[in-house]
Amino acid sequence: MKDLIIRKIAKKDLPSVTKIRVEGWKNAYKGIVRPDLKRSGIGKSLFNYVCLRFKKENKHKMVLWCLKENESSKKFYLRMGGKA
Repeated sequence: MKDLIIRKIAKKDLPSVTKIRVEGWKNAYKGIVRPDLKRSGIGKSLFNYVCLRFKKENKHKMVLWCLKENESSKKFYLRMGGKA
C-alpha cells in the first residue's frame, strides 16, 4: 500500500471516474426486473405504486434520471408521462 497516492481529482481522471460510476450504477440496478419480465407490466405496476404512495404523502412532483444511453428507460419514463 505504500504506492497509494491520494490526491484531488484532475480533468485527466474524468474518463476513468465516469466509467467507474456508470459500471457501478449498472451493477446496482442489474436484475431489478428480470430480462424475461421486461415489457410485462411489472415496471408500470411498480411506478404506479410509487406514484400512489407519493400522492398519499401529499407529494406531487418527482425527479427521475437515467443515463442517456439507456433508451429503454427513457422511453418507459416518457410513456409514464415524464418529460425529457
